[in-house]
Amino acid sequence: MIEDMRIPIEWRDQLIEELKNDHTLADLRDAEARKKSDISARGNMAEVKGSLLVGRGTNINGRVQQQGRTFIGRYCAFGSGLTTINGNHRTDTVNMNIKLQKELGFRMNHIRGKPNFIGHNVWAGTGVTILNGSVVGSGAVLAAGSVVTNDVMPFSISGGVPAKHIKFRFTQSVIKQLLEISWWNWSTDRMSRNAEFFNKVIGPDDEVDLISLVRD
Repeated sequence: MIEDMRIPIEWRDQLIEELKNDHTLADLRDAEARKKSDISARGNMAEVKGSLLVGRGTNINGRVQQQGRTFIGRYCAFGSGLTTINGNHRTDTVNMNIKLQKELGFRMNHIRGKPNFIGHNVWAGTGVTILNGSVVGSGAVLAAGSVVTNDVMPFSISGGVPAKHIKFRFTQSVIKQLLEISWWNWSTDRMSRNAEFFNKVIGPDDEVDLISLVRD
């Protein structure tokens, strides 16, 4: 353990279930669905293969490459060069070229991986790669150039190759409150009534009663 955790240990399973059932999810290649969910994507959709489902209000600011299956939550922001990959080449066979193996009619030498799940309000810098079965918690920051190979805790900052935990954005009690509040599920009308909550500046060591700031 990095430190005494007060983040619910079930966060991973809860996030996966929530993302799978998010009614705002849109196939990134579907322009009409993107518009309906206010999703901005400036990449080349020809590089998106498999299934890339994105939640309301997320911005993908440049090239994106997808292979396999990935779920992305609401109100995320991604720099150019986002890559998400679920599968891999087998390394325990003589040939590692998938195309050649298929042309020869031999047993497939491609390993189908697990889906990636990226939570709500995640910020990923330029050139981030997310690999097989990674779950990135809501509110996380992925530094530019990171290669994510394992789970990333909610509201944490990770970076490097492979990506390692650097620090948490807030105290554990603040993170727990944010996960309970889950503002990304609010309507935009409710968001607009909560200027004090959204404008609050919170230092990494500040203990703040965020729930008291929320207005219905």
